[in-house]
Amino acid sequence: MNYTNIFIEQKNNVVTITLNRPEARNALTIESYTELTGALNAANTDHEVRAVIITGAGKGFCAGDDVKQVMLDPNRVEKGVKRKNAKSRINPIPMLTS
Repeated sequence: MNYTNIFIEQKNNVVTITLNRPEARNALTIESYTELTGALNAANTDHEVRAVIITGAGKGFCAGDDVKQVMLDPNRVEKGVKRKNAKSRINPIPMLTS
């Protein structure tokens, strides 16, 4: 898989994933989450991998979600509106299983 928002390096049994949006202090977009999930799933299924390090390029590790993208998301939940498809909007990263 080709990545645009992260770099992946594997040395021996260690995979290092570098968030690569330093201009936004590595804030995560939907695309970033997709790439990060794919990279973590790949590491999780590789029996040679013993550790994963996640780091950030530039000054900051990760500023969290990219607020600009979240605020422009037409599917975001407005105050008083029932959330639709809540499960699909949950952060996929902690949901990875072995």
